[in-house]
Amino acid sequence: MFCSNCGTAVEGGAVACVQCGIDLQPKAAAPPLGLNADRAVAASKDAARAVKLLLTDPVGSIGAAYDGFAPKAMDVGIAFCAFFILSSLLAIRIIALQFGGGFFSIGFKEVLKVLLIAAVPAACIIGIFIALQLVTTKQKDIARAIFAGGAVLLPLALFNIVGGILGIGNWDVVSVVALFMICYMILLLYAGIRDVLKVSSPLAALSVPLVLIATWFLTKTILNAVL
Repeated sequence: MFCSNCGTAVEGGAVACVQCGIDLQPKAAAPPLGLNADRAVAASKDAARAVKLLLTDPVGSIGAAYDGFAPKAMDVGIAFCAFFILSSLLAIRIIALQFGGGFFSIGFKEVLKVLLIAAVPAACIIGIFIALQLVTTKQKDIARAIFAGGAVLLPLALFNIVGGILGIGNWDVVSVVALFMICYMILLLYAGIRDVLKVSSPLAALSVPLVLIATWFLTKTILNAVL
């Protein structure tokens, strides 16, 4: 065979041309961009189905939800986190609209700041879940950590939307909704640690307040450093 660049004869199966050094190994074709879009759409649909399961039985169904979506559980967890981040931006825009500003009155820098503020706790809780796995089960399963972390954020995402629609003027109703969502989040946190991360029940119960405190502390530290 001959080098396609300089025409020098090379042995079959050669890695590189001995004359010009060009790589002779065939390169895998890059996947079409449409596949990424299809994957995102599929993850969104799977996430919607998982949300329905978690709303009906937050403690009993999160393990079954993970098992049901196991091949694509990481994609579903990422979709959960994306929903939480976007819901934070939506809530800010709705509140701005209620205070007399336009829905798109928030500047680009403010949008980036809101997205960062929402992304940091999502990243923190996933990192803490990975560390919790290493300490308790001696394993590291990133897909489980992302799925469980994203599921825990779902009640807060729903609160962002409901609270944004109700507005600060309905603070008494918003407070009730906030309390409801916090309780729901704690249930999902315990169930996620026990049934998705596979931590024993006694350790899962102990881990709930530790995860909440660690997430709050890390989030506060990181945001103080970057904002």
